[in-house]
Amino acid sequence: MARRGFEIPFLLLLITSPVFAGEKPVRIGILTGVSTVSVGPGSVQTAGSKGTRHWKGRKTVKAEKGKLRIGDERFPRKVRLAPIDKGKFIKVNGHPYRGAVEIVSDGKGRLTVINELELEDYVRSVVPAEMPHSWPPEALKAQSVVARSYAVANRGRFGNDGYDLCATAACQVYDGVQSEKPSTDKAVDATRGEVLTFKGKPVSAVFHSCCGGQTDDAKDVWRSGNTPYLRGVRARWCREECPFYQWKADISDDDLSRRLRAAGHDVGRVESLRITSHTGAGRAYEVRVTGSSGAATLQANAFRLIVGARLLRSTFWTGLSHVDGKWRFNGKGWGHGVGLCQWCAKVTAGQGYKYKEILTYFYRNTKVKAL
Repeated sequence: MARRGFEIPFLLLLITSPVFAGEKPVRIGILTGVSTVSVGPGSVQTAGSKGTRHWKGRKTVKAEKGKLRIGDERFPRKVRLAPIDKGKFIKVNGHPYRGAVEIVSDGKGRLTVINELELEDYVRSVVPAEMPHSWPPEALKAQSVVARSYAVANRGRFGNDGYDLCATAACQVYDGVQSEKPSTDKAVDATRGEVLTFKGKPVSAVFHSCCGGQTDDAKDVWRSGNTPYLRGVRARWCREECPFYQWKADISDDDLSRRLRAAGHDVGRVESLRITSHTGAGRAYEVRVTGSSGAATLQANAFRLIVGARLLRSTFWTGLSHVDGKWRFNGKGWGHGVGLCQWCAKVTAGQGYKYKEILTYFYRNTKVKAL
């Protein structure tokens, strides 16, 4: 839960120089394409050509004619907010964030809000957002190393937009201070600075919830090339506890046709759906959709995202049928099936395996090293 009820004074700086020393901070795009955002409440000090003064309470920031309007005043298209008092946070739309916040206008009425903070503080928020904080300590340590590795390896992924990583599941879920928990803080501290490496370089340590008994090669899921450390392994531990080890899902003809059309694949009313190829682990790789006015061949993972990742929990389909105007999928696991299986990590950690053993099993030929 978010920490509420405290005052949050912060400094509004009309500069863009770094505010941290040592390890390069990470920049997370927490909001993009919004027209307004609120900052505060708290005592706000501004610095700029108009001199220094204090604000009280929450302020609304708007994009206006290539500049920013904060309250009743106008500022350049980019402003930076940093806390005045050590240990305090900046609130954005009511949610507290560590570090500094940068707000940028695109000149067309939209804002991008970027949180710049230390890597370890970022990982503190990601781990409990991606893995239940009540899970065994060794599983939480494994997730800490994975989150840190992914952040380091993918730094600058959204460089053209002014930040390193997004704040959603498309990168890693990041919720700021409100997601932090004591148990995951301990796991992050215990692994401070550690990353997974392959031939000395940090790896893009992708992960998923439940593999259904077998992970897959990255190249078989995303056509992403031959990634040596992202190779499929047998992993049946999740069978013991994962509630989504086996599942079934239904989607109507009309709903499927509508979702395909919205994604740019207008085949009319779907009449046929079949798997045309499989990955090495047995997941669907490509599907062929035939409708009343056309046909399309789609990568199975893309098809899953079109239909809905919470409906089709994976592409590990064990059965596909059409009954009473609905397509029925029987499947196993949850997620793309590459890298760490989180439910396997939970079970093996409970059995006494250490986090480094867990990680080097799922990421082949890697080593855990300090940055």
